[in-house]
Amino acid sequence: MRISLRSIVKIIKRLSLEQHDAISNSGLGGLLNLRCTKLDHDLCEWLVQKFNPKICSLNVHGQQLLITELDVHKLLGIPTKGKTIELNKSSKEFSKQFEELGVVQGAVKLNALRDYLTKTDGAGEEFKRIFSLYIL
Repeated sequence: MRISLRSIVKIIKRLSLEQHDAISNSGLGGLLNLRCTKLDHDLCEWLVQKFNPKICSLNVHGQQLLITELDVHKLLGIPTKGKTIELNKSSKEFSKQFEELGVVQGAVKLNALRDYLTKTDGAGEEFKRIFSLYIL
């Protein structure tokens, strides 16, 4: 199962300023400017077919257009450098969190994540984790 862009945009529109800040501070701030609610799947397929991963280029009309990390950053607002994530929880704590999120055999229930995001006013660690999971 996958989520729609419309669903993501809808959630982003209702977030508080505190939640926007939390998302920005987590490195996912580029998503806050997402306005597109529909993907042109034919265009996406065409781009994938024209992309050469060995040299990071799009081959269009006989020309190779090199694409760098900086290009992706400028176009999509995605950071080119990630943050270090430290996991300070025991496996018991992760099991408990998986149970709370409704994870069954590695599958996350998107409806549970969406419900949380549409109902919470918090902007703490749990909010950031659930937002990240929903986006992924």
